[in-house]
Amino acid sequence: MVPQKAEISEETTFYVVRHGQTDWNVQNIVQGHHDIPLNNVGRSESLSLSQTLMQTRFSACFSSDLKRAFETAQIVVQNRPLEIKSYPRLRERYFGPLWQGRPFAEYLQSPQELRQDVESETQVKSRVLASFLDMVTHHPGSPILVVTHGGVLRLLLGHILALDFTQHEMSTQNNCVAKIVFTQDSWKVHELKGIELKKKEP
Repeated sequence: MVPQKAEISEETTFYVVRHGQTDWNVQNIVQGHHDIPLNNVGRSESLSLSQTLMQTRFSACFSSDLKRAFETAQIVVQNRPLEIKSYPRLRERYFGPLWQGRPFAEYLQSPQELRQDVESETQVKSRVLASFLDMVTHHPGSPILVVTHGGVLRLLLGHILALDFTQHEMSTQNNCVAKIVFTQDSWKVHELKGIELKKKEP
């Protein structure tokens, strides 16, 4: 079951960021729960994002506990009096022992029977939305920074925008940002940077 609501009337703004680049991103390898760190490009990109968001006063910062996300959060909020709260529920989708560490192209071409250990999209959305509603409950009416992963961000936006991914494609660049507002049990996407949504060609 995907959680939907929180009894909060204030408008809460989330800046949801995908982590910076890793070597496995460059090689297009399935990362999942493997704890891959940022590379030098990812650190540089995250520093640029920190400067871009300098004027935004966050009241809280939450991050996936995986290194690539947590290090991104550390760079983005450096020199701010913010504690980064580690949330395992913001982790990337779990792809199981068969696929994590292998080329993404192989996974995409694999039959369904070889994906039995892969976390379902519903499971990912359930844990991610539960974590967001928890943030809303504890920080209502506040601007919140959330650092997570490409697959998580894709499923979150797909849920909010009611997208059918058999008909749409979404690309999420490293260090992309989605500005999402929650108010009165309603989610709205206000701005996307580094995220492209387009219809699939027939």
